[in-house]
Amino acid sequence: MSRLLRLAATAALAMLLTLSVFSGCAKQSTDTTTGELPDAATPETMPSAGMTIPSGPADQLISAGVAMMERGDFQGAKAQFTGAVQANPNSAEAHYNLGLARELTGDLSGALASYRQATSLLPDFHEARINSGAVQIRSGDARAALGFYRSLTQRNPNDIGAWTNLGVAQMAVGNYGEAQSALRKAISLDYKFIAARINLGVMYYRQDKVGLALEVFDRTKPMAPQDPLLLYWIGMSWAKLDSWERATPSLERAANGAPGFSAAQNNYGVALARSGDFNKAKQSFEQALVADPTNAQALINLGAAKRRLGDTAGAEADYKRAQVLDPRNAGIYLNLAILYADDLGKPELAAKNFRNYYSMSSGDPERIERVQQWIKKAEQNASAPPPAEPTPPAEPPAQPETPPEVQ
Repeated sequence: MSRLLRLAATAALAMLLTLSVFSGCAKQSTDTTTGELPDAATPETMPSAGMTIPSGPADQLISAGVAMMERGDFQGAKAQFTGAVQANPNSAEAHYNLGLARELTGDLSGALASYRQATSLLPDFHEARINSGAVQIRSGDARAALGFYRSLTQRNPNDIGAWTNLGVAQMAVGNYGEAQSALRKAISLDYKFIAARINLGVMYYRQDKVGLALEVFDRTKPMAPQDPLLLYWIGMSWAKLDSWERATPSLERAANGAPGFSAAQNNYGVALARSGDFNKAKQSFEQALVADPTNAQALINLGAAKRRLGDTAGAEADYKRAQVLDPRNAGIYLNLAILYADDLGKPELAAKNFRNYYSMSSGDPERIERVQQWIKKAEQNASAPPPAEPTPPAEPPAQPETPPEVQ
């Protein structure tokens, strides 16, 4: 098993909704991150049609795939590991690494199948078992993962990975007290275990205790100063405090240190857009989508950047692609409505999308009233064009929406 990707200096492993879990490899998160552009309201991996499957000895293909993983080329790695599985269907190592590549490219059901095949071939394959539970959490079945990780900790009370992911699973179901206990147990077993420490900070972040989160991250930073996941969460914490001048350098270092880290690429793009550099922001959003083609928020942000750059047709196409991936994302309809009202002169479509956005909105009464006014104006413009005045742009969010959190 010498070529298995194991936990190294980069603490994160499988990304969850807003957290991440320890898995038995050094991998970046594929979190469908959310940060939005200042003026924006805000599928498992696409089928591998056309993917060229290399042939050759399984060991050589695994070695090539691991090298690609380390460079952030997860799609290329997936092809290599697929070839390795075809060359040697009884290789637990090949199935495991294929599971990693599938997970990092958004194919969660495929990843779970690969991890389970690895453990069927090698029942004591600890990393594959740990990652199976992590995929369950990412797939929305955190309660099943709770039982799984509890059983692992009972079987081996010194299993740091199981304690860490038990904490993540507890977070996923909102049990923050139990999450803290599990993560602190992992840290007590190894004070320098970066994954547990980052997840502890993320736990505070999720509870809006950003000061405590930053304290944890600052104490962790001397142990792993180049860790992309740690840098990412430092950046996101400062962004949550609306301190973008402090957030941007950390997000940039996270994105540059891990080109395959979609959440980091997306949120670094948000930081660039807030500074007015829409060309570089566009490139960062595009890189986020190379890393994870299913990142709907990166598509929304890419569309918003293109709109700012005058590419209204490209913006419309990106919003519609995001709509296919995440049809319940209210921000897509708001961005489409603004585009149709202000740029494309299509008041009927503007009114339709404002109504869709309104139907999904809740909370702030002032914002709801403002949307009602926009709907009324768009409907008036649809029946009696040209519009009397442009539709007001969507106001910037009070704080960036947070990407899936990592630990």
